[in-house]
Amino acid sequence: MQFSQEADLGTPATFDLTLERFSEDHSDFKLLVLNLPKQISYEFKHPETNAKLSQIKFTEGNNSFSLSLVLYLPSQADDQIRIGKPLQFYTLAIPNNRLKSLEEKKIYTEKELKGFEGGSAKLELVPLGIGRIEVIVENLYHEIDRGNSIEMTLQVKNSGTRTLHNIRIQADLPYKWKSEIKPDLVTALEQDKEEEIKIDIVPDNDVAVGTYEFKIKTSSFAQNKKVESEDKIVRVHLNA
Repeated sequence: MQFSQEADLGTPATFDLTLERFSEDHSDFKLLVLNLPKQISYEFKHPETNAKLSQIKFTEGNNSFSLSLVLYLPSQADDQIRIGKPLQFYTLAIPNNRLKSLEEKKIYTEKELKGFEGGSAKLELVPLGIGRIEVIVENLYHEIDRGNSIEMTLQVKNSGTRTLHNIRIQADLPYKWKSEIKPDLVTALEQDKEEEIKIDIVPDNDVAVGTYEFKIKTSSFAQNKKVESEDKIVRVHLNA
């Protein structure tokens, strides 16, 4: 039904398939996928039990069978798997006694596949990049005297395979603490690029002596999807 799909790198893509037998010459069929890059693994599954399948057997009076084909994409693109470039491949159900004439590693044309006994379907998968952001902070513990401030530097890195947009840094501070973040918004960050962020944290003069904890939060988007990021917890000891 979904002959063409898009899927992010590092995630699975599922194709729902229905097999119908029009002849009773064969009942046992081997399930195969051809013309798929070796970096993409696959498995056939029963849609109800989720059991893995490598072949199916039609029983008497039952000439229809439903299953799912699940493809597992690698986390990185390469020469064969390119972001945004469609991958065309075939899924087949071949009688077990006809397997000898088939070479799984060969790249077949549609005309060649029509010569095989059994059924086949042409499918398409479009790999998409993934958004991933890293926040690197050298020092997560600080000790200051009352009246002083904390000067922090952190690096924001795009470690994914898509451009990140609207990267915003926020400090979730205790009561009577203030922050200044420069820049507090990075409009775009290309793959493998970094941006340096300066953060100044200032407690009010009447903040009590003690140890405080606050979070540095990062939010961003890739292709209008929110990119999850781990919060950084900073601890500060305020001296008299």
